[in-house]
Amino acid sequence: MRTVVEGLVGMFLLVLGGGIYLLFRPQNILMFKLVEALGLSPDVDRWREMAGNVSLPDFVVYCLPNGLWAAAYIMVIDGWLYRQTKRCRLLAAAVIPLVGATAEVMQTAGWIPGTFDYGDIACMLVPLFAYAIFLESYRVVTNISDDAT
Repeated sequence: MRTVVEGLVGMFLLVLGGGIYLLFRPQNILMFKLVEALGLSPDVDRWREMAGNVSLPDFVVYCLPNGLWAAAYIMVIDGWLYRQTKRCRLLAAAVIPLVGATAEVMQTAGWIPGTFDYGDIACMLVPLFAYAIFLESYRVVTNISDDAT
């Protein structure tokens, strides 16, 4: 049951972040090349037209999807590895958020293309920190030793 719930929540977060990207981001980003290659451009154009009157803050459009995707990854990893130690789950959960935050920093040096944004880093790392706090509080509340969590 636990892995199913985490998988569904993870899928929801993934779709929500993708929906924000598809509906509100400029169409010159890589995701739209994939949409076009899959023949989904007419559908996405119709959805974008329906959402045309909706105005979202820049933070929601440009930063939040990264956080939603990081949280989705963490949920799925936790579901898959729930029988592993706390340390193992945290290490596995940290991969994508840390790679994303590192890539964001690399943009400042011009090593990879993109626009550096502190909001992107925050949105990638906050789910990881929240997960670490959850793991620690779960251990304390349930009085389980570190070896068993």
